Amino acid sequence: MHQRLCGLLQYVLQMRDRLEKYREEAMENLQEAQHAQKWWYDQALERREERPVLYLSRKLLPRETRYSTIEKECPAIKWALDSLQYYLLGREFDLDTDYRALICHDSQTSSIWERRERWAVAMSAYEYTIVYKPRKDHANADALRRLLIQDVERSGEMAGQVLMLDLMDDAPVSTTQIKHWTAKDVTLSQVYEYALLYSGVQEGGRCCTM
Repeated sequence: MHQRLCGLLQYVLQMRDRLEKYREEAMENLQEAQHAQKWWYDQALERREERPVLYLSRKLLPRETRYSTIEKECPAIKWALDSLQYYLLGREFDLDTDYRALICHDSQTSSIWERRERWAVAMSAYEYTIVYKPRKDHANADALRRLLIQDVERSGEMAGQVLMLDLMDDAPVSTTQIKHWTAKDVTLSQVYEYALLYSGVQEGGRCCTM
């Protein structure tokens, strides 16, 4: 059910009345939200009022999974800029990131750029300013990916050796909080109602009770 709800939420967020139409005269307010994680690069090209124009995402290449954090951020930016070059070339824009250290390397003279000269050269064609955005305010770049529960194919036997086990003592939010916030939010409450209709389960059904 959670998988179905997240899929439906993604669909709703991409509907025409949710996405902001790209307009030439509005591009002085252009910004790009960027986030690089262990497995994914996620970008949201948006305007200052936080209305998305489009979403982009791709999985890391095998060699990229071995990069350090700063080395993940740099190619993430380059990939996003290349993907959005028709929107960005010839314009000044802000690039929001929740990785504060990236701001310190926003210079072609710093050591990280000297070691990654090809990235610096490719990105020098764009006029951008890297702006730090705290993670709590940066959820729009990858919130759905963080919350989405993917179906995982399991083999018949568990691995013989566990290299690392990461457990959380408490969930970040409770089901009571989710129910309360969903009921108060206009969009999420509509998504919840649509999900009930889509699944064919009534409000009091055991599968959909929150």
